[in-house]
Formats: sequence, C-alpha cells, structure tokens
Amino acid sequence: MKKIFLLLSMATFWVAMQATNIVSLQSVTTSPTEELQIDVSLANSDALTAVEVKIPLDENMTYVDESALLNTARSNGHIISAAEVDQELRIYIYSLSLKTFRGSEGVLFSFKLKLNEDPAIYTLTPEVVLSNKSGKSVVAKVEAGTITILSPKLEFVTREVNFGHVPIRSNYSRTITLKNVGTSKMNVKSVTIPDSRFVVSETQFAIGVGETKSITLKYSPLEHGSITRQLTVVSDAINKEHAIDVVADPYSINELHVGKVEGVADSIVSLPLTVKNMEPIVGVQFRFKMPNKLQFDDFELSPRTNNYIVLNSQEKDTLSMMLYSLSKTPMVGNDGEIGNLKLKLVGNSGYNYLRPLDVVLSNADEENMVSSTSQGWVRIKSPKLNCETSFTLPSASVTSYASGTYVIQNS
Repeated sequence: MKKIFLLLSMATFWVAMQATNIVSLQSVTTSPTEELQIDVSLANSDALTAVEVKIPLDENMTYVDESALLNTARSNGHIISAAEVDQELRIYIYSLSLKTFRGSEGVLFSFKLKLNEDPAIYTLTPEVVLSNKSGKSVVAKVEAGTITILSPKLEFVTREVNFGHVPIRSNYSRTITLKNVGTSKMNVKSVTIPDSRFVVSETQFAIGVGETKSITLKYSPLEHGSITRQLTVVSDAINKEHAIDVVADPYSINELHVGKVEGVADSIVSLPLTVKNMEPIVGVQFRFKMPNKLQFDDFELSPRTNNYIVLNSQEKDTLSMMLYSLSKTPMVGNDGEIGNLKLKLVGNSGYNYLRPLDVVLSNADEENMVSSTSQGWVRIKSPKLNCETSFTLPSASVTSYASGTYVIQNS
C-alpha cells in the first residue's frame, strides 16, 4: 500500500514539474486602426532550445511583416521566423547549434499586429510546442492574451422610419432606437433631419456600452406628396456619421359627399352636394347613373362656389356635371355645400340611391386631389292604397241588419 502511494506521489510530482513551462501572451488595450506590439513571455524550468507558436488571428487583425523580434536578453544565438498563413500567425524560434534559452523567465519575443476600426475584445489563444536539447517535446502551459479595442460604435436598431400614408394637418410620431455596440461610452453630438416638418425629441445624449437609446421623431405634414429624408446622427463613435431613411406619403383629405333628401311625388327637391377639402379646390367634376324615377331639373350654386361656371349634360341615364372657376379661384372655406342638385320626382314611393362616379376635385395645377366620396339618396313619398279586394257580410235574417269591418290602409 505504501508502494502504491509512493508511485502516485511521484506521478503527481512529475506532472507538476511538467507544467512549469508556461508561455503567456500579453493583454493590451488600444484604439482602432492602431499598430500594437504584443510581448510573449516564457517561464521555464526545463532547458529549452526551440519554441513553436501558432496563434489564430481574427479577420480584423493582420500580422505586421518582419515585426517578430527576439528578446536579446534571453536569446542565445537563436533564429526567429514568423509569417501569417490562412489567418494564423506561425512563429518558430530555434538554434542550429541546439543552444538553450538564457534565463528562466521574462519576455522571449514580441510581434506586432495591425488592427482595423472595429471595436471589440479579442482573445489570442496560442498553440505551443516546446523542445529540449534532445529534440523532444516538453509539456507547455499556455496563458491566452486579450486585445481590447476601445471605441464606441453606433448601430441603428430601427432600420427605417416609415410614417406611411397619412393625412396632412395632423401630428404623428415614430420611435428610433440606437445602440452602442462598441467597447466604450458613446456621446451623440447631434441628430438632424433637413426638414422643418420633423422634430427630434433629443439631439444630444450618451449611450453606455451595450446599451440602447430611444428617441422620438415627430412629423407634422402640411402638404401632400411622397417624401424621403435622411436622419443623421453624429457622434464620437468609430462610424462618426450614421444615417437612416425617413419616408412618408402624406395626402390631403378632399371628399365629395352626396346628401339625403325626401319629397312627395311630382315635386322638385334639392339634393345637397358637399365638399370637405384640405387643398384649394378650383374645379369639381362627377357623374351619376340616374334612377328612372328621378329627372334632372337644375343645379343651384352655394356661396362657396358663387362665381363658378356650371356645365351639365345627360346621355341616356348618365348625368355629367362640371363646376369650375375661370380664374382658378379656390372655393370658399374647407367644408360645406358647393351646391344643390334640383331633381323632379316622377315615380312612386321608395329610395333612389345616387353614387358619384369619376369624381375629380381639381387644384390650380389640374391635379385630381379627391381622396374619397360617399353616396346619397332621394326618398319619394306618395300615398298608396292598400285594402282587401273583396268583402263578405256575415249571415243575418231578413228582418235584421248585417254589419262587418272593412280596412282601408295607406301603406
């Protein structure tokens, strides 16, 4: 039992002795696009003659040619060879005469890397092979190093701001979220958009590492027409100026509505036509499929269109009408009647619907600004006799009276 314990103790001691050769890489903090030097240290209890180090490199860093240098305090006529192959830095240190390195600790060699502008924390984990004077490999422990590239970096969580198809003369808002995906605090200096209809809630603020910030963009359109603008954020991030698209398709509400009216048969009624408009309207055009119980009589202008010219024509059952200003003077106001359609009621009772077709609400540039329409109706009132076509009296003797009830109804 004592023999087994002694063997285990010797094995543990041997492993511990094998783990006393340590290769460690320096950890460095730097700025983007810098060229930095990394020291590689060797603490060794064995007499070593050669070192082979392979270090995988991230795509954001490259080895600086001929930058690998031996520390003369530890070199003993050794040769160093270094090259980057397939994003791996391969370094070989050897002595043709198999001389051992001087000393047992300290920097053995250094090399330089060129970094790009992407802020991040990179770990350099080497694969190491150590050789003694007999050419045999000895156990090596490795300690990885880190490269911390300190810089804020801006990223838009919101890729595009789209206000969509919205009416003018109202207020709208959208949220824009920014994120600092860098490695140090980001200071936003300005948030701008070259259009006075847009207002940004905050234009100067700070965002911590890995944190987000939401701001509000308010929009108050005053005229129709699709637009695309760019919102630009200027900061101390590595990507100093960043922009996203802001799009909107504002439209104006310009509506033609047909009213409702009722009258008795053989009379003339006035059916009101109203326009609700946000644009200055200088002309109106529409047509109706006329029910056979209605006959066009006249059109009476309202104060909104007092000086307009009225044209009408009827072909079969289609009535076409046009109202316009020769001087392109917009109709007065933004809501109300533009006139009354005079109609003669030539049929019996019932509802007759009038839906405006091919509606044009024209501005001074002859653009059709109509956004919606609604139909109306004319109800004809007339008496209608409704009663039984026969009446039978109950049986009675010849010396008495027979009586019954007969109902006459105006339906």
